[in-house]
Amino acid sequence: MEDVTRYALFRGVDADEARAFIDTHAAIAHPEGAWIVREGDANDAIHLIEEGRIGIWRNADNEQQRVKLATLEAGDSFGEMSALENETTTATLIAETPVRLRRFTLADLPKHGALREQVPLNIARSVVGRLARTNDTVLRGHLAQLHSVQVQLSISIFLTKTLVALALYIFLMPVTQLVKPYLPSDSIISIFFIVTYLVVSMLIVRQSALAPHEYGVTFKNWPRAVLRGVMLTLPVLALLLSAKYALALMHPDEYTLFEPWRATGTATTAQGFDLALWLGFTIAYIVLSFAQEFIRCAIQGSLGIFYRLTGAQDRWKSVLVANVVFAALHTHLSPIFALIVFVPGLFWGWMYHRERSFIGVAVSHAVLGTWAVFVLGVPY
Repeated sequence: MEDVTRYALFRGVDADEARAFIDTHAAIAHPEGAWIVREGDANDAIHLIEEGRIGIWRNADNEQQRVKLATLEAGDSFGEMSALENETTTATLIAETPVRLRRFTLADLPKHGALREQVPLNIARSVVGRLARTNDTVLRGHLAQLHSVQVQLSISIFLTKTLVALALYIFLMPVTQLVKPYLPSDSIISIFFIVTYLVVSMLIVRQSALAPHEYGVTFKNWPRAVLRGVMLTLPVLALLLSAKYALALMHPDEYTLFEPWRATGTATTAQGFDLALWLGFTIAYIVLSFAQEFIRCAIQGSLGIFYRLTGAQDRWKSVLVANVVFAALHTHLSPIFALIVFVPGLFWGWMYHRERSFIGVAVSHAVLGTWAVFVLGVPY
């Protein structure tokens, strides 16, 4: 037997009287996915949901602009507003599960009695309450769209400033070649550019509509991030060791397996090795590794978020674009070196895309670079 007490429209009406009224109207079944009512359709009936769940949508025909306003369950009703005002429907209703309905018009109500007096009053209450809930839903949707626009604007500004900074770097390339002979190490030039780019990136991220953690810049679960970074890097460390071993076997007069003195550029053999200088360079490299990966997270993270918000496919595009910038920032050392760092850059870009963690990628960069440059002494 139908439980009519769950219908808000029949509150204040005798249950037997309400049930008898409902039973005079045939049940209507709709399968899952059926469009029960389309936005703009003419409607003069009030529908009672006996079974199932229905979604209320605005602009349902437009994939980009469609907004879900609410969900109706068994015991709810719809169609009251258009039935009262004799106007077209303002939303599309789509069955989310198999649905069974009963429909009636205001003309079907008895001319006298509790049904005639109470049901129109309950309909008015239902319409007012639903309007309030719909307004809240629409407001939340508009706020979400506004936030999306603000994020896209922030990302566009960041990428524009990134291109400007990269252009300035290219213009300064001749200057670096002029001052390079007067500097004790090329690393001084690298430090200048990395620190400059880091400061610009940090300022832009700070002013962005996005929180730092959305770029992957967070210390949450950092032990796991560090462990993941090291574990994913171990196979690459083994590969580099094998490559340097093969190089030492082919050119035993020029190379040995471990040549940490190559990193300082002040000695060609172990006899002239300056441990203090080596430690200073190594620590500076580790710090700069974190700086470089912050820049990568800002660029690659911005691109990834931009592609997601605009509905474009990301895949490897954000990795490649960020890595081009990363490699380009090493051009002052040599074009060959810029090409060399492009390869591990792809690895770190893939790791960031997979892990979404600045800490993990920065640790991997520090470990891999220290092993390759400051332990094995890979020539470049």
